[in-house]
Amino acid sequence: MRWDYKLVTYSLLTYAIYGVLNLFDLNSFVVPLPLSFILAPLITIVFCLKTTISINTLLYLGIPLIMLKDLFIYYDEVIGIALIILGIISWITLGILLIKRPNNNFFIKTSGVLLICSPLLLLNWKALSLVYLIILLISSVKTLQIEDLSLNKPLERSLLILIFINALYLLNEVSIGLVS
Repeated sequence: MRWDYKLVTYSLLTYAIYGVLNLFDLNSFVVPLPLSFILAPLITIVFCLKTTISINTLLYLGIPLIMLKDLFIYYDEVIGIALIILGIISWITLGILLIKRPNNNFFIKTSGVLLICSPLLLLNWKALSLVYLIILLISSVKTLQIEDLSLNKPLERSLLILIFINALYLLNEVSIGLVS
């Protein structure tokens, strides 16, 4: 397994195992929510440093902004809205890049279409957002599992960041749902 896949996988496993271990201590699945706001930018920065600079590496910086808006929106609503808009634009750009790929694989095209539909997250309908993110997560994972994948490394790492962000969000929602 390549180092970038390991980084994402081990970070997600650490995050999830922390929640499972809290089942024994707190009798509830509680993930370290503040850690998600550290891990997402950290992995993004590591990917930026380890990849040659191109237009695709700018996507790295925009993908986690949708999650990071939760840190800022309560302090300054304008910054939070700007982060949401920049995050949605980067998700749509990633979707367009996936659709324009010459490979006619079903999962690549599905991931691209789903990413273009990311403004659905702005509707603030929790059930729709969760279903959308679960389908996007599954489609993105299946896209990276394709053997004859013709994605370049920056695009592949953009999908890894997207998978990481979606998985963190879903783990957070499961944790919040089980605690409340």
